[in-house]
Amino acid sequence: MGVETMRTPEEVADVLCKLYRKDFGNGTLGRYKINRTALKDIAGKSQLRNVIIDQISDEMFEKGYLFTEISNDIFVIINENFINKFRTPPQSLLSEYCCNRAADSKNDPEDEDE
Repeated sequence: MGVETMRTPEEVADVLCKLYRKDFGNGTLGRYKINRTALKDIAGKSQLRNVIIDQISDEMFEKGYLFTEISNDIFVIINENFINKFRTPPQSLLSEYCCNRAADSKNDPEDEDE
């Protein structure tokens, strides 16, 4: 059962959220990946310009999901609750790998915007 019209980014986000809650593959629900062709088919568009991808991403964020392109053809959809469970390295561990920026900050052109 197909849709004969193009969907808005908000409507595409709604479909992606519905897919998140469906049973398929090896899981009952949750994170998944989708290729560009399938996303174009859902959107009803022959091309997905970056502005459309950004709008879909914004809509997904508003709904509590991360929608991001991980390669030129693959997008992932992850619920923010899943992301909140990611580990965060403690500062004591990070400090082992951090550069001492105080001495170099005057010579670092990337720091000019901070």
